[in-house]
Amino acid sequence: AAREALAPIMDEIEQWMARVETAREARLALLTVERTRALHDFAQVFIRLYSRTKQRRGLLDFDDLILRARDLLTDPSVAAWVLYRLDGGIDHILVDEAQDTSPVQWQVIERLAQEFTAGAGARADVRRTLFVVGDRKQSIYSFQGADAREFDRMRQEFGLRLDATGTPLQER
Repeated sequence: AAREALAPIMDEIEQWMARVETAREARLALLTVERTRALHDFAQVFIRLYSRTKQRRGLLDFDDLILRARDLLTDPSVAAWVLYRLDGGIDHILVDEAQDTSPVQWQVIERLAQEFTAGAGARADVRRTLFVVGDRKQSIYSFQGADAREFDRMRQEFGLRLDATGTPLQER
């Protein structure tokens, strides 16, 4: 009975419902923008406070450690000496979940492994290995800077370096 009574104005009702749905989507989008802006404002204050507190207390977080290691291994004034000192103690490097490794982490790995493919060197009698495990389809840490393209680039880069030494990259 209600359908029959509303039949003459059903087109208008459907148009009105479509406008309500459009307005609802716009309202939700506006709410999302407002919440995102509030979260951004909070994060700016929090990050400044967090950084000052770390500095005041002499603390480093995981990101700081990675960045400082990269900086130490790439700083022209100390990198050669640091790598020389490390070269005597690093025979094997294992990278697990490599698809979730950030470009900065890859820079550290690349610098640490560069002597593995540099030629004879002072430790030619030691067989050094770089063992990397990863599946680009399982990358889940892009929010932390992981980049599956970097995983592919490094596989290619290490493949070229190993080929130059007569030790081809082994992939499975």
